[in-house]
Amino acid sequence: MNGGELAALITASTGVLGSAGVAIKFLWDRIEKRFTNIETDLEKCRERELETKEHRAVHLTVIELMWVELRRFDPESLVLERAKKLLDSLKERNIAERD
Repeated sequence: MNGGELAALITASTGVLGSAGVAIKFLWDRIEKRFTNIETDLEKCRERELETKEHRAVHLTVIELMWVELRRFDPESLVLERAKKLLDSLKERNIAERD
């Protein structure tokens, strides 16, 4: 192989490698953008989950306060006994999910 052929081969290789580099950069940028979007969505999901847990805790507190008030009017109510068991179950589940 003489010098002219070597120069032509290097020139041709440079063009091909340059094109391949551009294609790889394009693909990498798309992959990186996709991961950035996934991370953003994950953060939003975590924020919604925290808000949901806070709302659930407030709801359970309100339900318990209402149960206490109703219990004053009918301390022997079987329905209120069942409601208390369900409320306690929900509270235990909420504590377990929070931890």
